[in-house]
Amino acid sequence: ARTVTPTKVAARDRADAAFDTRGRQVIVVGQVRELYGSTGVTITSTAEASFLSAGGASIYRDITDMVITNRSTGSVITCDIASSSGGATMFQVVLAERGGAVINFARPLKQTTANSNWTVKISAPSTVYFLTNFENNTT
Repeated sequence: ARTVTPTKVAARDRADAAFDTRGRQVIVVGQVRELYGSTGVTITSTAEASFLSAGGASIYRDITDMVITNRSTGSVITCDIASSSGGATMFQVVLAERGGAVINFARPLKQTTANSNWTVKISAPSTVYFLTNFENNTT
């Protein structure tokens, strides 16, 4: 039974299953810690802007959850989210003035093109903050 974090193993080494002191198998939901990431960025322009940078050759950055806030007053804005520069809108988020949204995906939102930036276009000049959690995946 495990009561402490196991020692790291090298790539392609055998790893033992982990069980708690009652004999229940311990399972981590999602991706291993080294392949998770978080980033925060403020967008103020209506031009297409990156809120999550590319992960590198053959890497898809799949989004697990997001927090988006509109820090401006006086305007409701729409955020058009795309998984690559110049790509089709995957989904929209509408934010009230001084409002926000917390989006948790039951399964990670898959990026359509490897090694691409996730981008957003906002409908009106505002100060919009994006906190994005993601996992790096390959096909």
